[in-house]
Amino acid sequence: MDTKIEPEVQRAIECIRSKTNFIMEGGAGSGKTRSLSEVIGEIGQRYPDRRILCITYTNNAVNEIINRVNVKNIVVSTIHKFLWNLIKQFQDEIKWALNELIKEELINKNIPENFDARKLEKITYDDYVSWNRGVISHNEVLSIAKKLFDTKPKLSKIVEGIYSYIFIDEYQDTDKNVVEMFLKNLNNEKVVIGFFGDSMQAIYDRGIGDLNDYNLDRIEKKKNWRNPNAVIKVGNNLRIDKMQQESGKTNNIEGKALFFYGKSEELLKQHPRYQELKLSDDDFKRLQLTKKSIASAVGFPNLYELYNIDMVINLIKDVKEKNENVEDKTLKEVVKIYCKKRDSWKFKKESYKRFEHKNFKELINQKINRDSLLSFDGNLSNSNPNRDEILKYLDRIYEIITLYEDGKIGEFLTKSKMKIGSISDKNKISESMRKLLDGVNDDNICIGSVVELAKEELEIKTGDNFDKFIKEEGQYLWERIKEIPFKEYKKSIEYLEKKTPYATQHSVKGSEYDNVFVMLESSWQKYSFDGMMLEDGEEPSKRALKLFYVCCTRAQKNWLYNI
Repeated sequence: MDTKIEPEVQRAIECIRSKTNFIMEGGAGSGKTRSLSEVIGEIGQRYPDRRILCITYTNNAVNEIINRVNVKNIVVSTIHKFLWNLIKQFQDEIKWALNELIKEELINKNIPENFDARKLEKITYDDYVSWNRGVISHNEVLSIAKKLFDTKPKLSKIVEGIYSYIFIDEYQDTDKNVVEMFLKNLNNEKVVIGFFGDSMQAIYDRGIGDLNDYNLDRIEKKKNWRNPNAVIKVGNNLRIDKMQQESGKTNNIEGKALFFYGKSEELLKQHPRYQELKLSDDDFKRLQLTKKSIASAVGFPNLYELYNIDMVINLIKDVKEKNENVEDKTLKEVVKIYCKKRDSWKFKKESYKRFEHKNFKELINQKINRDSLLSFDGNLSNSNPNRDEILKYLDRIYEIITLYEDGKIGEFLTKSKMKIGSISDKNKISESMRKLLDGVNDDNICIGSVVELAKEELEIKTGDNFDKFIKEEGQYLWERIKEIPFKEYKKSIEYLEKKTPYATQHSVKGSEYDNVFVMLESSWQKYSFDGMMLEDGEEPSKRALKLFYVCCTRAQKNWLYNI
């Protein structure tokens, strides 16, 4: 037995040798991802010809694991991407499974009347469902794959023929269908399955939560290498399983875990216990429940609302999904119909006044990609392809301004495509940049005016893609976004570049910060904080408790919680 690797990894290797499926359960700060990486590394050394499949929850997690391991025979993927790549070639089987699932009412969301998948030329996979075009989304991929695994043995044989090991990271967030399609259909003599995670960090409603109902060899990681003693104590009191963590450090600090109730933030800062910390606002990572509340706190509420909860775009999507008959009706007329049908649908007149007399059919292809606004990856030169053409153009302006202000004149000239051949050219550029900077630093200037200023002063062309976008599917978006203050765009970039202390409570799982300030604004449908301490609490209360645990265990020194 190799004594250089940690005991939990040694036990996982023993399970692999004996062809036993296992679960490695680790509390906060226990180094679960490190252990997963070590298990993969050990397999790579001992069995270099055997292929490994590693499934994780997000694309960011995929990249993290890829960067940690140095093994050739490995595929790291999100579950949806892996399953779709596995089944997409079997179009006849997919169509059969889809029809069966609809017949069994396991898929029943907005299915057109007399829908028959066999009549479609091809089934494809995208972010949003379009039944008439044969487009399925994440949920349908999981359901179809589960159906095919359960009824078509050849799919299991394919997986068994390719992979010797399947490791599922953050198992608690994995759909129960995924767990069962692997455990019930794959022969562990051919494929050993290992699960890595923590049932107390199951914060998503679709995740399986725990694996107590399955016969798995259980490996526990009880050392906590992150939290101070005060926070470890709180975390242990919150856990609803039997695991109790202890510090992995020999000289761990005590730290602080402070609860404040019913106080405004200004009053809280005057409290003696708070003042004892001698910390400023900038010393805390501030965790809030929703991106909407963060957008409001940081300063881009209108931009966030446009991209995420615009009612006109929601209306268009709903009409398309349900194949509603809106023949010869204007947008204003369709809005009235929907407001009568659904009390919860509230439209702001200013959001559609420019289009209210347009025939609704002319608007049916208008789109706003809700992932676009927050898909900026912190690198202006490599904006995520999800960014729409308007945001890409604003990113260009922002990058050119940043390069100029940072004194990176060579890069500035390259990006702006400007040339200095004389003193006159230099003076002209300086004057143009002064006007542009005066404009973008005016809190009242709107996005549309900044675009015009950039085109006029620096001759930054919008390009064919931009012009086509705002004339076609982005026309509605352009009419709305150009009226929003440019300062909201700047604030959104500050947030995405992590230049603000804010983060959502969901997004910090796996992260750590010296000092954490958790703000509880209110409960919402999926999380009931009012009942999270009740032993017989319902699912929203249990999820709230687990989210509370995740937030608590990010702190390396001090943790504050304000209700």
